[in-house]
Amino acid sequence: MNNFSFHKINRVWGFLSISGYTFIIFLILKAIFFALNFKGFSIRHTKEIYFLAIYSLRFDLIAALIVSLPVYIAVLIVKGHPLKKIIIAPLYALIIFLVMFLGITDALYFHFNFRRISVNDFPVMWQNIQLAPYLFTKYWYLVLFVIICPVITFFAVQRILTYMYNRSLTIKQYIAGLLGMIFFLGILLYDFNSRYWFTPASAFFITKADNVPFISNVLIETALSYKNEKKSPDQYLFMDDDKAKSFVPVVHEIKGIDTGKKNIVLFIIESASREDFRPGQERRKLMPFIDSLMNQSMVFDNFFANGLASPAGFQAIIGGLPCLGFDDYFLSGYSYNKTEWMPDVLKKNGYRSYFFYGIRKFEFSFLKSIENFGFDEDFGYRNYTAGPNSNDGTYGIYDHLFFPAVALRMQKIDQPFFATIYNISTHIPFNLIPASVLDTLPDFPKSNGKSLRYYNDVLSNFFHQIQTRPWFNNTLFLFVSDHFSRASDRTQNTKVGAFEIPFFIYDPSGKLKGHISRPGEQIDIPCTILDLCNIHTTFFSYGHSLFDRSCKAYCYNQLRSTAQLIDSSFVIQYDLVQRKPDGLYNYFDDPGLQKDLSAVNKSKADSLITQLHAFYQVFTQTLTHNQMDPSTFGKK
Repeated sequence: MNNFSFHKINRVWGFLSISGYTFIIFLILKAIFFALNFKGFSIRHTKEIYFLAIYSLRFDLIAALIVSLPVYIAVLIVKGHPLKKIIIAPLYALIIFLVMFLGITDALYFHFNFRRISVNDFPVMWQNIQLAPYLFTKYWYLVLFVIICPVITFFAVQRILTYMYNRSLTIKQYIAGLLGMIFFLGILLYDFNSRYWFTPASAFFITKADNVPFISNVLIETALSYKNEKKSPDQYLFMDDDKAKSFVPVVHEIKGIDTGKKNIVLFIIESASREDFRPGQERRKLMPFIDSLMNQSMVFDNFFANGLASPAGFQAIIGGLPCLGFDDYFLSGYSYNKTEWMPDVLKKNGYRSYFFYGIRKFEFSFLKSIENFGFDEDFGYRNYTAGPNSNDGTYGIYDHLFFPAVALRMQKIDQPFFATIYNISTHIPFNLIPASVLDTLPDFPKSNGKSLRYYNDVLSNFFHQIQTRPWFNNTLFLFVSDHFSRASDRTQNTKVGAFEIPFFIYDPSGKLKGHISRPGEQIDIPCTILDLCNIHTTFFSYGHSLFDRSCKAYCYNQLRSTAQLIDSSFVIQYDLVQRKPDGLYNYFDDPGLQKDLSAVNKSKADSLITQLHAFYQVFTQTLTHNQMDPSTFGKK
């Protein structure tokens, strides 16, 4: 029996030895990558070391299995061929050479560019092939390693193959082993933490973006870059770079607006359009408490979203990212760029940042976003417990249960603080409310009417809970939507109307009141919050403070291939594929966008197109050249 067990183990080891050898190769490459780039690595706590090690080993194991599978299949195909060793060994040595070459190239590329290699970088590297002699001389030991390792591999694989064939595995045993490996690979490829596929973006749930490059694997990064294609640096190159920067200032001197060290509570309203918040008789019946707040608030009457999805909205509001051309920055390939986010600046000035969310769906990117934006603590679906009937079973926790829990949690936090509270009830299908509560709400003509009234009542109760807190009168309450409402009976259905959202600031002291007609957008919120907190700093942002009148007020967004620039009266629409204007409209006088004014007002159209070109150019150049920081902006 013991002999039988040893024989079986022997066979398994023979079958898995190539995967084991490949795994060791990837571990060596990881060590080289770390040795060349360890200065960018940062650890905050011991628990993070554990997760970094587990994720790193998992990525390397996935890559090792993927590389080994073609070799095992080739072994199976040529099993009875007399030249099997001569065929398989060179094939595998060639694969290892390519893996080694790619891995070393990636490590050096990251060393000089602070980002992992992608398929778009190969043509650029070929254009700079004249640098090869310098790199070969400076890093001769790595070149020698790339050459020697495949030679060692060739002889090692011949021994492994001899070992495997001597075990006399049958065809069925080979196939069973292959199926077992594929099954194990499938388990590794699914991330049970995020309930999504295991990709480099999964690491954002457990560590900051600075460390993700050290976890990932060159093979996986390169393969995924086909899907998450990075923008070409020259894709939006319309003018001289200095001229573009003069049109679009992105390094801002934040000076504060002399409000003192205020606490900030930011309410992100899930799926709400500005038309839901405009005054009117039906409107007053719909949200009486929110109306009472807005009557005492500073209301921005001409405010726009930068995107059409929740991840894009959240990352614009917190990160100041316009997300032009992608909905999720952390899947764009540029998430390793050096930058300082608004919560990071707040932390330097004594603030702690909190994220409260009732949302259940992990794929909405909020958890990985808050980890990298610098939030100190999150409280939501994964650490909130209130019984099986506390959520709708799909989307998240009912607002009328979650908001009181948030109010209780906020009793324990110290001033000054920044808190973001994300609701779910106003999301389509607008019935994320328990039936017992839904039946008590009045009927409204609008399809999302009951959900808005429910959110109104939840907010009323929340403010009733917190109004006696010692921090209440020293707090500014900001309200903004992540994107437009997808209600079927929404009236503003134009390409401008799709981005119209509410934004207002409630100040219990009454100092911030009135209506602002100047246009604003979500990416203006980070600078605005720093101003409201009376912080003095130099800050990189694609937006600007809504209190900074020295900056021209424009709003940028993109709907499929149509880019838009909106000013106080006009919108220019631009076809990014054809590279030509699609029309100029006065959206105030012509809300249906029926009358194209580009021919009769050519000077206005030309000036807005120039501004739009400059924004896309500055955004693309800073993104692709890792210049999203005041210390790096403008450097070549």
